[in-house]
Amino acid sequence: MGYVIESAQRGIPMEFAEAQKHDVRISGPSLIKQAVQNRKHPLDMVREALSNSCAEQVGATKVILTIYKHPDYGATFSFFDDGIGMDYTASGETGRLNRFLNLGFSGVIGIHADEFGWKGLGAKLMYWCRQLTIETVSSKDRKRYRVDVTDPMGALEQPQPILPEPMVAAFPVREGEPSYTKITVNGYDGGRWIRDYELDKLKVYLFHRTIVGCTRKERAEKLPVIVLKHPDGDETPSPGYRFIQPPAPSPQSWRTVVIDPIAIRQQADDSKNTVEVILRGGFTLDTGSPGTEFSITPGNMNVGLNCSVLSIPYFPLDFKDFRGEFKPASKLCNFVVECDQLNLNMERSSYVADSISRAFEAAVRKAVARVKENKAYQDWVMNEEKLRREELSESLNDRKQRLQNPAQRWVYVDDNPIHVEPGNEKDTLAVLWKLEGRGKLPFYYFRSLQHTSLEGIDLICEYQEKKESQKRLFESVEVEFRLENYLDHDHVASQTGLIFCWDAKPNGDLKRVTDYEYLWHIQGSVVPVYVISKFPGIDVKPKT
Repeated sequence: MGYVIESAQRGIPMEFAEAQKHDVRISGPSLIKQAVQNRKHPLDMVREALSNSCAEQVGATKVILTIYKHPDYGATFSFFDDGIGMDYTASGETGRLNRFLNLGFSGVIGIHADEFGWKGLGAKLMYWCRQLTIETVSSKDRKRYRVDVTDPMGALEQPQPILPEPMVAAFPVREGEPSYTKITVNGYDGGRWIRDYELDKLKVYLFHRTIVGCTRKERAEKLPVIVLKHPDGDETPSPGYRFIQPPAPSPQSWRTVVIDPIAIRQQADDSKNTVEVILRGGFTLDTGSPGTEFSITPGNMNVGLNCSVLSIPYFPLDFKDFRGEFKPASKLCNFVVECDQLNLNMERSSYVADSISRAFEAAVRKAVARVKENKAYQDWVMNEEKLRREELSESLNDRKQRLQNPAQRWVYVDDNPIHVEPGNEKDTLAVLWKLEGRGKLPFYYFRSLQHTSLEGIDLICEYQEKKESQKRLFESVEVEFRLENYLDHDHVASQTGLIFCWDAKPNGDLKRVTDYEYLWHIQGSVVPVYVISKFPGIDVKPKT
């Protein structure tokens, strides 16, 4: 194809150029490196491996996940299944082993994919290791294959990454030898053994982010037997997402509500697709005992609203985007919304923004709104509000009784009680402000301008310690009940002008200046510290 380039003067041809096709080049090593580094969770490789082994097309009746500390490689994962194995075609891309080793050869380009496969990227997470070994006997071509990939992680970590080099060897199959696949990932992620690999954390992930936590009962019942082998013990977990369970009938059973599944169909705005979502789960005040082995907490990945695609609960959704006027707090909820039509991103940590996802979001909002029509929901809201008022009343009465206790200690200024003795940071702030208002701070000048605790520091102030000192403007001031709490709050000493506290334990880095003033040598800085309980004119005692 040719183009005529015209001059600035309309209609005057200047020269003729022949257009040439550009061949788009793809950096395979870069794509694999991004795939393995963009994982959302350290155990995402386990999720993808189990999805491969448990796919219906594999035909496995047993899957074994083994994790252990290899003496040479460190953290090592092994995946075994007794399915049909993987065949290999030396000159093509259609063999199961070919698709496993290659990048992107899956349903996304029209190649027949297994139940949970689409982008052809998940298995490549296994390349992030020091030694990858695959042993398989194929029921299709009745051959046994062994694949060794030496230091694929090292190849990808180079400044200019190179492709890992799988070495494939084929062997004859012995008479009667069954088909199987065993994949060993030696030294995954460099071999570091991290907290997520411990048995309790591993089980949380398996039940709430993998096919082990299959969200559909009918699909969970068809899964192969899954065996978990771990240094802390072997287990055969019963598949299925750990939903809140209905409580036994009792006067308190209103505290937990389990909904019947709610199905919503929503037309996409391109008029080409109708999206269906199913909402399952419930909510409870008894988050510590919801009828499963996992309490309802963020650390257990079961709080709020999670998204399931093809029965795998891949990721959480931001519940506030869907809740509308739904009353129970997200921390009390254990919901899963299923939608098999969503297009997921590369790491399966969210969905792609398109007409399907827009219809999905609208359907989820309708499903959550539908829960409010449930009488059990309405009873829960009424009872919870009543309970909250009763608890607030009880708490208020307890506070009043404590204040009236003859042993209760008070902060006195000039023999006048101004506040209860602080037991926390908020009461410490209250005493500080009352002293400021009375002009009783041991400063030549002090004025607090803003309370900014949600932005990392408590106060912005202007002050002058002594008449001969310089006036400090817009300084950051931290307030703590106990000085040592400062260390727990991750403050930056170089950004702290001074610290007020109610109490301070002696330590070698705290240098006394006066009865109430100290200099704290911390993080390479020196920060003035003022201990309010030792200020002149302050007394702490019970009321007489």
